[in-house]
Amino acid sequence: MKVAVSCDTLIERSYVTSIIEAILTVYEDAEIYTLAHKQGEILGPVELRKIHSSFLSSVIKSDDDKKEAFWKKSYLVPTASKKLTVPCNIDVLINISSGLSHNIDRCEGVYQITYLLEDQTQTRKPKTFLEKLFKSYLKSWSYKALSNANEVWLPVESEQKTKLDKMHKKVKLLSPFIKLEDFPLFPEAQHKMFPRDFITVDAQSFLEEEAKELMTVLEKDSLKYRFIGADGHLRDLKAHEDDKRFFGNRCN
Repeated sequence: MKVAVSCDTLIERSYVTSIIEAILTVYEDAEIYTLAHKQGEILGPVELRKIHSSFLSSVIKSDDDKKEAFWKKSYLVPTASKKLTVPCNIDVLINISSGLSHNIDRCEGVYQITYLLEDQTQTRKPKTFLEKLFKSYLKSWSYKALSNANEVWLPVESEQKTKLDKMHKKVKLLSPFIKLEDFPLFPEAQHKMFPRDFITVDAQSFLEEEAKELMTVLEKDSLKYRFIGADGHLRDLKAHEDDKRFFGNRCN
C-alpha cells in the first residue's frame, strides 16, 4: 500500500510538523504534498522526504514573516489546491489539515483521511483588506471541501462534529485513549524542565509481534515511548521486571 501525507504548509515548525514526523516513522517511503514549503525551515526527517508544493511557495520570501506572508495570499488557496494533484499511484492520503489542505486535488480512487486539527479559516482574525474580503468565501470553501474526504477525524468533541455529522457519513473523534492526568510522567514542578515528550501506546491493542515491531521502529528513531495499560501478554518483551517502557495499568 502506497501512502502519502498532506498538510497546509511546511514553512515553520509546529504541532503539525510533529504529527507528520510520527507518521513518517511508520511510512518510510511516504511523499508529502503541501500548499507552501520553504526548504530548510523544517529541520528533521520531514526535509529528507520528497515534498510537492504549489505555486504559493514562491510568494514567501526568505526574510518574510512566513505565516503572515502565506495568509496574505490565502485567497489563492482554492486555485493552488486545484493545481497541486496527488497522483493515481497513491492508495491512501493522510491529510493533517489546519483548514485548507483537505481540498488539495487528488486522483480518483485515492482514499483520503483528513485529521482536522483546527479550521483556521474560522479561528484566524484577518489582518489585511484582502483577508477580510475573502474570509467568508474561504470559510465556506473549507467547510464544503470536507465532504470530499473519505473520513474526517477530529481531535475533541465539539460543535463542529455535530455540524459535520449532517454532511459526512464518517466523522470520528480521535481522542487520547487515556486520561493524561492519571499518568504524570514527571512531577508537576518539573514539567517545564522535562517536557511530556513520550509517545504513549495502548498495550492492549498490540499482539506481541506487533509490539516488538513498533518498539524497533521507535527506538531506531530515538523516540521515547511507554506502553500504557494491561501488558501481561507482552511480558516477554520486557528487559526486566521493572522495565519503565511498560507503565502498566495505573487507574480503575
